[in-house]
Amino acid sequence: MVRNIAQYTRVYLAVIEASRQAWYKLVDLYSEAEVMYPRMVGMGNAWHHILSKYLGGPASGLQARLPAPYHQFIANAIREIEAYGLGTRLQPDQWLKMLVDVHTRYPLPLLPGAWR
Repeated sequence: MVRNIAQYTRVYLAVIEASRQAWYKLVDLYSEAEVMYPRMVGMGNAWHHILSKYLGGPASGLQARLPAPYHQFIANAIREIEAYGLGTRLQPDQWLKMLVDVHTRYPLPLLPGAWR
């Protein structure tokens, strides 16, 4: 798992770059997520841990505010690769690639106030 600040920074920067290159998809993806998860529409926003806590990321790590249905999209994409509740079997470089792949498909908003 990612264990030091240099590795965390490398992952954060890679996810931000993947999101920056794919930001134009957000509106369509938000709409698609609402169709896929209609029960979550109107639930407000969820804070998405960039380095997923269930995969060993820090609870205090960077988070992005996402509409609840879109957050579910991302969570499911990650769970397709690493099943929930089993921890991670990925090495740091594999984890980085997985997160970049997921956030190229499902970019994060890069607006002021969207991160904490």
